[in-house]
Amino acid sequence: MRIVGKVKFRRFHKNDASVVSEIVKYNDLIIASKSYSPRVVSLWINERSSPEYILEKSIRRDCFVAERGKKILGYINLKGNIIKMLFVNVAFHGKGIGRSLVNRIEIIAKNNGYKKLICKSNINSEKFYKSIGFRRVRVIHKKDNGIKIKKILMEKQIK
Repeated sequence: MRIVGKVKFRRFHKNDASVVSEIVKYNDLIIASKSYSPRVVSLWINERSSPEYILEKSIRRDCFVAERGKKILGYINLKGNIIKMLFVNVAFHGKGIGRSLVNRIEIIAKNNGYKKLICKSNINSEKFYKSIGFRRVRVIHKKDNGIKIKKILMEKQIK
């Protein structure tokens, strides 16, 4: 069941940072922990789920939220043609929020002259990205604080 018709998409405001940080943290605890070690999940929570981190990244990126009423349901940010963060409130997974956020930034990337979108998906999100037209380019292993982390480099041609 999709709820996109009732959802508003708007630019991220600095007062959204606390709510977005909770969405990021909860996704890491619930979703990332299915495929990544507690050490990796802990690193991600400590590294990228603080309101300060979200605010810092919002200065140099195009950031949007999806909301219904006053409740933020999802968040995405784009740097150039690279999706750096995409998180949807776990209670709203499968409702079209993530798809709609990607569609929104695809338009921005296209208007800025890009021919494709790129993302480094975690293991759990690869299926979602494939369902919206991304393809796997390759598996990458990055080191973060001495921890080897498997990611999937994906891309989508912009039409």
